[in-house]
Amino acid sequence: MRWLLGGSVAVTLQMAVACGGQTGDPPDDGTLIPDSGAPLRDASTGDAGHDALPHPPPGVDGGAVDAGRACRGSGGPPGVPLDTPKGRLCIDATEVTKSQYKVFLISTGGDTGGQTPECAWNTDYTPQYDWPPPADGSRDLHPVNNIDWCDATAFCRWAGKHLCGAFGGGPTPADASASADASAWYYACSANAAHAYPYGDTYSVNACDGCESQGICGQIVYNYTEPVGAHSTCEGGYRGLFDMSGNVEEWEDSCSPGRTGNPADDVCVTRGGGWPSPAAALRCDRATLRPRNAIQGETGFRCCTE
Repeated sequence: MRWLLGGSVAVTLQMAVACGGQTGDPPDDGTLIPDSGAPLRDASTGDAGHDALPHPPPGVDGGAVDAGRACRGSGGPPGVPLDTPKGRLCIDATEVTKSQYKVFLISTGGDTGGQTPECAWNTDYTPQYDWPPPADGSRDLHPVNNIDWCDATAFCRWAGKHLCGAFGGGPTPADASASADASAWYYACSANAAHAYPYGDTYSVNACDGCESQGICGQIVYNYTEPVGAHSTCEGGYRGLFDMSGNVEEWEDSCSPGRTGNPADDVCVTRGGGWPSPAAALRCDRATLRPRNAIQGETGFRCCTE
């Protein structure tokens, strides 16, 4: 069992399945949960041989997209450049994929040095479950999951970026998750507080990867992620930005001291909901609180830079 904090304390059962070459702990009833689809496309310029994300459909607000300047960073998904009232912002087009995270692990070679003091306890960046991905590449384009806050932070730093938090880097105040002036992630998801969901104000069951679109709400299942960018309808708040709602929750650089005084137990924010989430948890303004060292099958991340 793993204790999680939200509006109230909740308990979730951390599980994994051995299915399609994956490793992990099966559900108590022994049921194997099938993977949810084959890879479709990859947004990464580092994953050669895969198609790029589809051309954005019309009707999505793109007025603040700054297409004339490239984003900084040397790893992970390409960035979507935005001109904001707070200045230049680049946010990854998609969540970081398993194949991109694998490059990071190979590059670092097990060296976890150079982390910030609150992550001194973190001695391994390897995902605890669902790793390594199948050798046949069938899950390479799915978002990496089962990583903690410090793993995500380390990847972003390695990629020449930072975990999304305040504009320009640094943490978002814990009480400012729904502030487009304070949270770069929320600004991008909501198109500067213009929308409740990335694609608009009205919830659409099948727009993004949540529990209603999968038909799994309330069920004990594992690993219903989908390839990043698989839902062209899950684009926004700006053109070229995918899966800000659903697929996996995303760590944000926004943490508060926990009850024990141990930085590993600090409470950090995840955003956007994931594949097990109902409509309310898929909103741009929704923030879930998890321990910094939490390992969850529905938690991944994306990075920001300027």
